[in-house]
Amino acid sequence: MGKKTKAGIGILIILLAGAYFGLKAYAAHVAERNVKRTVDRVNGLVDMDYQRVDVDLFRLDTHIKNVRVGRIDGRQAVKIDDIVICRFDHQGQARVPAALHVRFAGVHVDLEHLGKEAAVLRRLGYSHIKADTELDYTYDAAQQTLAVNKFQAGAAEIGDITMTCQMANIDLNPENLAVLLFTFPHILLDQARVTYRDHSLVKRLLQLAAQKKGQTYQAFMKDLNARLNHEIAGQSDPFLKKVIESFKRFLNHPDAVTIAISPEKPVSIGRLQEANGREELIKLLNVKACVN
Repeated sequence: MGKKTKAGIGILIILLAGAYFGLKAYAAHVAERNVKRTVDRVNGLVDMDYQRVDVDLFRLDTHIKNVRVGRIDGRQAVKIDDIVICRFDHQGQARVPAALHVRFAGVHVDLEHLGKEAAVLRRLGYSHIKADTELDYTYDAAQQTLAVNKFQAGAAEIGDITMTCQMANIDLNPENLAVLLFTFPHILLDQARVTYRDHSLVKRLLQLAAQKKGQTYQAFMKDLNARLNHEIAGQSDPFLKKVIESFKRFLNHPDAVTIAISPEKPVSIGRLQEANGREELIKLLNVKACVN
C-alpha cells in the first residue's frame, strides 16, 4: 500500500469520524430542544430537570441522563439514571403518540417517601429500591385499538412483572378522558399475558409470615403445603385444581408464574363484570396458568 493510499485512508477515517460526531452533536441538540419543550409543558404539574441529552446514532435512541422528577413543593423527588426513548411516533394533530417505546433505567425509590409500605419493605430486608420500567405500545386512534407490546416493571432484588395485551374500543384522546369512566365497560379485551418472575420477594414474604406465627420457615411451609394439599383433594373443578397445584409449586420453588387469557372473540369489560361466578369468568377469558 503506497503512502498516498495510506494518507487517503487516514483522511477518510478522520472525515467519517468528524461527520459522525458532528451528526451526533446535531442530533443531540435537536433531541434536547424537543425534550426541553416537553419538560416545559409538564413543569406546571411536576418539577422536572435533567443533566444532559445524548443520542445513539446507530440505534437511533435518545438518552435523557440523570433525571429528577418531584412535586411542585419539592418533596418526594424521584431520581432516574437514564430515560431511553427508542421510538416516538406522533402523527398529525393526535395528542397521543401512535407508537411509543421508552425505558426508565435506574429509578431510585426512596423508602422514606413510601409511607407505611416502607416499614414492611424494611422488615423484608430491603433498604433501597432501584427499579427499571419499559413500555412499548402502538395505538390506532382511528380504529381505537391499543396493543401493549411490552410493559415491564421490577427491581433486581425483588422481582419483575411483564405484561402484553390487545384492546379495542378504547379512546385515549386526552379531551375524552373525562368520559372514559362511562365508556370503560365497552372496552374489548382480546389477548393478554402477565408473567411475574421472582428474585427474592416471595420467599421473604413467606419468611415474614412464619415469623409472625412464631414458626420456623420449614415448619410454616409444611403447614402451608398441608393446607394446599387439602384444598387440592377437595377441589372438583379440574382447572381450579391445576391452578392450586401450580400455585403450590410456585410457593415452594419461586421462579416465574404466567397467567394468559385468549377468549374465542374479544370480550367487553362490561360482560366480564356481569359474569356469574368464577367459573363463567374463567370460561369467557379462556384463562391458563403456567409455572416455570
